[in-house]
Amino acid sequence: MDCLEIIALSARCRLHAASLSRILPRLNKIGLVARRSDAADHRRVIVSLTPRGRRMLEEVIPESARIYQQIARDVGPERLDHVYALLEEFVRLLAGAGPAETQPQRRAERRAPRKTPRKASRKHPGQ
Repeated sequence: MDCLEIIALSARCRLHAASLSRILPRLNKIGLVARRSDAADHRRVIVSLTPRGRRMLEEVIPESARIYQQIARDVGPERLDHVYALLEEFVRLLAGAGPAETQPQRRAERRAPRKTPRKASRKHPGQ
């Protein structure tokens, strides 16, 4: 993993930069990351994994992969793709990147009472 600015790292981690800035001092204190000022612009902070952080990452990657494979088996690839697509759309909407003309309409729809009854809930995997 390369050295990254906090903004780039927060985007990669899907965390707000302010949240990441609060987490990094703890990771630095326990020796998982190193932080330094950018030589060209001392206001910018560059973050990198330490050797200890790299070892920990290498240890958790196989377990993480096993977990995601199990989820894919349990949920099924088509449903999982649908979940990922919905999550991506949700992230875009939260970030304000959705279509501007539909955002006021969606807010109005959330406030308006339902005119039709809700559909019966779908069964979740394992039920």
